[in-house]
Amino acid sequence: MQWIALPSPDVEMRGLVGEPRALLHRLPEEHRDSLPADTWERSEMAAGVRLVFRTDSPRVALHFEYLGRPSRASKVDAYVDGRFAGTDGGDDPGPCTADLLEGLTGTHEIELHMPPYSKVRLKSLGLAPGASLAAPAHRPSRFITFHGDSITHGAITTRSGLAYPARVARELGADFINLGFGGSARGEPGMARIVAALPADAISLYYGINTYAIGRPGPEEFGRIYADFLGVVRASHSETPIIVITPTWYVPERDQRNASGASVEEYREVIRRVVSARVAGGDANLVVLEGCSLIGPGDESRLADLVHPNDEGFAAIAAGLTRLIGKAWAI
Repeated sequence: MQWIALPSPDVEMRGLVGEPRALLHRLPEEHRDSLPADTWERSEMAAGVRLVFRTDSPRVALHFEYLGRPSRASKVDAYVDGRFAGTDGGDDPGPCTADLLEGLTGTHEIELHMPPYSKVRLKSLGLAPGASLAAPAHRPSRFITFHGDSITHGAITTRSGLAYPARVARELGADFINLGFGGSARGEPGMARIVAALPADAISLYYGINTYAIGRPGPEEFGRIYADFLGVVRASHSETPIIVITPTWYVPERDQRNASGASVEEYREVIRRVVSARVAGGDANLVVLEGCSLIGPGDESRLADLVHPNDEGFAAIAAGLTRLIGKAWAI
């Protein structure tokens, strides 16, 4: 194998805010002080980060390091010309060499999806001796920003390429960034500013269950926070389609209240009211996607646990979101 040090000008690194870098923190260090510690810690995980390149190599490998014990969908997924072709990785912290593809013929576009819940430092890309390496011939013309909690982050998909943001972007031929932060998406002002600063042809917001789970703030204050978040984003994206997803079905919610005495449905209703007020004020590019229309009562087969989707559930979320973004783009 020949080993090409990463970053490389011939390998596009997608899914990062800021410049390409070997340490796959999704956000650059300059944002650390604007976010709560737990949100920042989740941003150090490589959810949605991809390496994209063209090569005629019959073999492709990746040398990298797990900074801590990998968890959940802990391996690297390889896609060849948009089709899943292999996965490999390790189970322990430290250096890892993933043997991802073998037996390819011809020149192909390769996309490597990094493990969503792992902290990763890239080392080098392995190709057959004498093989060519080049940046992709075409870059997607549209970009989607996804922000949310653990479901957006990727819990509990079986493979990194099956999280719903990756599915949606693949179906629509778009580039994307996954700003999903497990357990720590609560409408932080710093995150609103990050989302607002990114170029985007569509924005998806899918959070609320974290706030419900900890019971603070209650629905009324959550509504003000949500309205402020939308206001910051909309100020920078006056015409961009924004799809707001209300929390999907939470199995214990029929009988459960949180520490503030509220139900999940009260938080959903707050989101609806915030959106309705903005739409009534003239925002024609803002729409609610009801989470329970994707995973609702009776859809427990789409859940991996009491709240997180399995692969079937991720497919359902992706299908609903793809339909609405495609409609907004008139695809």
